[in-house]
Amino acid sequence: MRKDETNHEKFLQALCAVLQEERKQVGITQLDVAQRARMQRSYISDVEQGARNLSVKNLCRIATALGLHLSDLVDRAEEKAASRRRR
Repeated sequence: MRKDETNHEKFLQALCAVLQEERKQVGITQLDVAQRARMQRSYISDVEQGARNLSVKNLCRIATALGLHLSDLVDRAEEKAASRRRR
């Protein structure tokens, strides 16, 4: 990780990682998430790669597609980002 990364960049990276981890844990594909969230699969791929800065609306749609509460998702991402900051 670059030393000059800001906290919000680390949070976004952590959030994207958590989304991908959750999707894999549930055992569904990006296409499944996209269909459930009524989005394009390429958008979900971009999100997981950190190439998109999510809106709250889209984040809620993806969390719901994964069967998660938004607050739980954000908590997990904050924990992951904090652990990255400590490195």
